[in-house]
Amino acid sequence: MTQKSNGHDPDDKNNEERIVKFPTLAERDRILKKQRDQENAWRKQYRKQQKANTVPFFNFGHVPPFTKIFIGTIVAIHLVLTFFASPETRVTVLSTFAFIPSDFKAENSTWIDIFTPITYLFLHQGWAHIIFNAVMGLALGTFVEKMFSTRTTVKFFFICGIAGAALFFLIHPFVYAPVIGASAAISGLFAAAILMMVEQGRFGMLPPKLTKSPWPIVFIWAAIMTFIGIIGGGIAWEAHLGGFLTGALLYRLMRTNRLRL
Repeated sequence: MTQKSNGHDPDDKNNEERIVKFPTLAERDRILKKQRDQENAWRKQYRKQQKANTVPFFNFGHVPPFTKIFIGTIVAIHLVLTFFASPETRVTVLSTFAFIPSDFKAENSTWIDIFTPITYLFLHQGWAHIIFNAVMGLALGTFVEKMFSTRTTVKFFFICGIAGAALFFLIHPFVYAPVIGASAAISGLFAAAILMMVEQGRFGMLPPKLTKSPWPIVFIWAAIMTFIGIIGGGIAWEAHLGGFLTGALLYRLMRTNRLRL
C-alpha cells in the first residue's frame, strides 16, 4: 500500500507547540511597564481608601461651637496677657476681673464686681494652668455639648462656674484671695460626664452597691477633688467642689425632667 505524503514532516506542528518562545527586549519592557503601571494604580487606590477611612486623632472642625469658642477665647486671652501686655496691665486685669471675695465689701465694691463670678473663668495663671483647662475643657465640653444642645451647655457651664465662686465665697467670705480659671465650670462638665458613664454601665468594675445610685460615685470624686486641692496648695478646691456638685445636681435634674436649661 502506498502512503501519500505532502513532503512535510507530520510531527512539525507538534514540535512547534513544544518550542518555548522568549520575548524580545522590547516586548519585555512593555510587559514590565504594564505591571508597574498596574501596581502604581493599585497603590494609589489603596492610599486613597486608607486616607478616606482614617479618623484623625483630633479634628478641631468637629468640636461643637460653644466649646470651640470658649477654649479659643481663653487661650487667646492668655496669649495676649503673656506676650503683649505689660506686667502692670496684667496685674490690673487680674485684680479687676478675677473673683475676689473682699471686693464684695460695701467699701470696696464696684459695678464690675457683679460680673467677676463669670469673668474669672476666662483668666489663667501660667501655662500649666491654661493647658490643663484647655485640654479638659475641650474633651469634656465636646462630650457634654454633643449629648445636649449648645444652648443647654452654655447655661450649664456658667451656672457651674458661678456656683464654684459662690461656694468659695461662703467658705472664705470677704478675704483677699483672687480666684481665676475655668476649673469650676469644667468640674461641672466632669460631673455630668461621670454620671453619663454610670448610666451607661462603664463603672462595671465597682461593687454594684456603688453603681445602683450615681451619688456614691459623685461623693467619692468630690472627696478626691477636695483632698487633692487641700494637699496641693494654691488650688481653689472650694470652687472646683462647688462646680462639681452643681454639675451633678443639674445633670440629675435634667435627666429626670425636673429641669430644662
